[in-house]
Amino acid sequence: MYLERDERAGSAEGEHKSIEASLGRLEGLGLIERDPSIDIRWSREEERGSAARSSVLMRLVIVDRALDSDEVPDSALDLAVLKHLALIRAGFLAEPMRRDREVEDALSRYPGFDGTIGWMEDHGISL
Repeated sequence: MYLERDERAGSAEGEHKSIEASLGRLEGLGLIERDPSIDIRWSREEERGSAARSSVLMRLVIVDRALDSDEVPDSALDLAVLKHLALIRAGFLAEPMRRDREVEDALSRYPGFDGTIGWMEDHGISL
């Protein structure tokens, strides 16, 4: 129902990258526990700019199709997925600063965070 309302949401299958593999890497690192109530999809088209967007209400993450490329390191996809899963898990917290701290904490535990952020910035992709 919600996916029909968000025309940006495309398939869960990528051409070059796998959201499922990203979830597996994040789970293997102990950074997430899978939540079947959260749907993660690629955007229908490249949007360039933000690596992903999410909706707490719809429990939906839409990853920019621009990350579905062999030229993009897996870590960039992982960070995009990790950030938006953390935002959804934080939910509608009354204190935005608390939500931001929870998201920053999740991201800071990702190995190679600084290098990946640098790569993303160099390529015009914001987390």
